[in-house]
Amino acid sequence: MTAVLSPAVGGMPSLLGKLLAAVRPEFQTAIIPIDPDNPVFGRGRCQVKGCSRGAWALLLCPAHHTRWRLAGRPEREMFLATTGPIRSRDGSRVDAFDLRNLGRQARLEIAYAVQCRHDERTVRVLPATIAGLAALLTASGFVSLLDRPVEQWLSRGAGYGVPMRSSTAGQLRYAWKHLQDLDEGISADKEFIRDI
Repeated sequence: MTAVLSPAVGGMPSLLGKLLAAVRPEFQTAIIPIDPDNPVFGRGRCQVKGCSRGAWALLLCPAHHTRWRLAGRPEREMFLATTGPIRSRDGSRVDAFDLRNLGRQARLEIAYAVQCRHDERTVRVLPATIAGLAALLTASGFVSLLDRPVEQWLSRGAGYGVPMRSSTAGQLRYAWKHLQDLDEGISADKEFIRDI
């Protein structure tokens, strides 16, 4: 099954048309910024004075965590007192979901899944998880996640050279199911009465 790219077919909206209607503007950009204080996407701010990046391990951003590790893992308080902020390179986005390498429909599909996670507020979603999903879709050459059954995406050897971590596999299952529901027009009320 190849996903239809036109906004409507026979008067009925295609998946792309449904995505365009469902994905809010803040999630339609190729780079979706992450507020480090967001309860779903962020982990708080880096504890190094003057650093505004999102925290990772030990309440340090990934760059400061690497600096701490390379410094021999000194006592955290001593490290915080003796290190400073890290300059960002032009165009670099650390706290963001980067979907620039995806085509329009694939970008909207992943953005829709990110938006659903945001709205449900049940699971923390990290940029590395979304990057893994985007890399898998890019490497596959498929236009849509719905171009293959979810079992085929997850089957051994189907990674297209992209290592599939468990968080990426979980996000893939989640995105695929939500996209299928959107494509079929399934809501919570319709799901309840559907024969499974």
